[in-house]
Amino acid sequence: MEYQKMLLGEKPYFVSCAHSSYPMHCHNEIELLYCVHGKLRATIENVEYTLTEGSILLVSSLAMHQITIDDDSFALVLEFGSNFLGSRFNEFTTQKFSKCLISPDDDCEYRSRLEKPLKRIYEEFSRPDKGAHWAIQGFLFEVFAMVVRYVPMQPQSAQKLKSLDRYLKIQKVFELVQNEYHLPITLERAAA
Repeated sequence: MEYQKMLLGEKPYFVSCAHSSYPMHCHNEIELLYCVHGKLRATIENVEYTLTEGSILLVSSLAMHQITIDDDSFALVLEFGSNFLGSRFNEFTTQKFSKCLISPDDDCEYRSRLEKPLKRIYEEFSRPDKGAHWAIQGFLFEVFAMVVRYVPMQPQSAQKLKSLDRYLKIQKVFELVQNEYHLPITLERAAA
């Protein structure tokens, strides 16, 4: 098990296509996987899920998870957290997803609403142009709005909340270093 580093790049989110497996890890960002082709397996907090084409997997903040991808299967991977959502993310992390897997066979009203922007993100990611970053960012806000509105959630455990609080405090130090690496940063300033 490893803790995946927080997002520290030029974009406040992470979008990729996963063609290979990821070992057991966790991070404070929320992760969504959209199975674009084939079949893959995922484990979240010791519960196994099988994703088929069109399945959506929701991974809560700090949830231990791994992805196993075989053959020519692949999934769209989205990660977003405090860099993307600001202080609104802190409110969202006090809860976890009650239902992690939304399969094509599920008869829930929000599945198609959530899938539409995921398909658009995949299209923009697959054929990037000058406006792709802005389109992806807009669709990510739409995905987040659908998740907040429709996906069932329950409170995180007290232990998870304590761990998350530590990581969010550390995130502020990373942001300070990222934004002001060219200036002298004192220990007192980083601690504050």
